[in-house]
Amino acid sequence: LLLLLALASASAIFYVVVVYAPLYLKAAIDASSFLNGCVLAARSVGAVLIAAVGAARISKRLGAGGAIAAGFLLMAVSLATIPNVLSPPLMLLAGLIFGLGFGLVMPNFYSALADLSPDSQRSGILAIGTGCASLGQFVSPLIFGPVWASVGTNMFYVAAVTAIIVGCLSWLRR
Repeated sequence: LLLLLALASASAIFYVVVVYAPLYLKAAIDASSFLNGCVLAARSVGAVLIAAVGAARISKRLGAGGAIAAGFLLMAVSLATIPNVLSPPLMLLAGLIFGLGFGLVMPNFYSALADLSPDSQRSGILAIGTGCASLGQFVSPLIFGPVWASVGTNMFYVAAVTAIIVGCLSWLRR
């Protein structure tokens, strides 16, 4: 249950970048849709790179809980830099770092779910995990939207602290 809740949290934090970073970049530097698309693409490239090449190695070295915690830390660092970065190359780097973190978190969550599931229930448990990830995407604007409306760009710090808390709890549960 805790893994599923953490999985939903990761997806909710992920959607902070997808929804609110482009709004911030448009307001802060009048970023074009091309630049916003490149920043979001950098996030995807980071996730693909680490998931394909490094997530398994990092998980073997740190354990699943350690890899998840490291991923949340990378996501938090990236989130905390968003309101402070106004240079397009640094924005791309922040997007890449966020993607690296997310690419560490998600495969390790699914691996941990698979490891904890009996063979006869594995596909059902993983399907529930996918549902929880979708639920996180759904609740993200419900949770972070009012935060955005009340504190503006400080919302990225709130999301970063949330990522740190979930990462620390994952580390402790390892």
